[in-house]
Amino acid sequence: MAAFFFLTGLRLATVFLAGLFLTGLRLATVFLAGLFLTGLRLATVFLDFFFWAI
Repeated sequence: MAAFFFLTGLRLATVFLAGLFLTGLRLATVFLAGLFLTGLRLATVFLDFFFWAI
């Protein structure tokens, strides 16, 4: 019986950790994509200004 509870707890912990990992991965992906797009937008604005200055 104790082994059953131990295995169930282990499975729950594994699922919980996997969920945390995937959520963190998704958040990191969204964060990096946001950073990339912001940098792209800033670069575009900078280049527009640069060419306009010339």
